[in-house]
Amino acid sequence: MSAVFSLYKSLTEIPGTKYGATELSQELISLSGQHICNFKRNAQTTYRIISRAREICKQINTLIERVERENDWNIYDKYSSAVGPLEEYVGLVACIVMELELKGY
Repeated sequence: MSAVFSLYKSLTEIPGTKYGATELSQELISLSGQHICNFKRNAQTTYRIISRAREICKQINTLIERVERENDWNIYDKYSSAVGPLEEYVGLVACIVMELELKGY
């Protein structure tokens, strides 16, 4: 039996441990992904945008895991300085996605 492919899941799923520092970004990625999967136009562009946000979120989670494992403050500074810009980016993407959906994309 073959596994069922889910565009939404492949676009938004962030495997591994969930961290509070990236929770807002993950929720916005999930919300945006729900709407992007329904787009009729410009789908590839919007998929790439949300995929990039998902990858950045995964990288931040990897840094958080390293901080917990190695107790390295330099890595802490690196991930903590990336969380704010990611939240701003994903928040802007979510607003644009909602607006595009209202326009019938």
